[in-house]
Amino acid sequence: MPRSRPLATPGGDSRDLQHAEGLPATATTLTATRSEIRGATEPERLVELLAQLRTLETEAEVRLLRLSVAEGLRDQSGDEVLDTKATAALIGRSVDWVNRHRHELRSALVSETGARPRYSRQRLTKLLERWGERS
Repeated sequence: MPRSRPLATPGGDSRDLQHAEGLPATATTLTATRSEIRGATEPERLVELLAQLRTLETEAEVRLLRLSVAEGLRDQSGDEVLDTKATAALIGRSVDWVNRHRHELRSALVSETGARPRYSRQRLTKLLERWGERS
């Protein structure tokens, strides 16, 4: 099988992302890739391009997820999603306590991915208010 070629870039050089027609380098690269897709005459080349595009899409999704988790997700209401450490700090308990008492915090739980649960700041605040009312 022939070696796959990289996605098209202006001037054909992947190191030289010159701006063409005032477009940012990314848009220019995508425009060149679109042209290559439209002009492809070999099915194998289209398969290569699709594979490369899917790989880039996956890399972008992974990067977005990592950035979102690192910075704290925000939904449309402005709520922030907290990890266990941030949750412990907010409610004034230890990380160990949060892990052992997850069932008491389930109303604030927004995602439970294995050992990495995420909690809603707004729901935690309401939960703390309710706990304060019981005292």
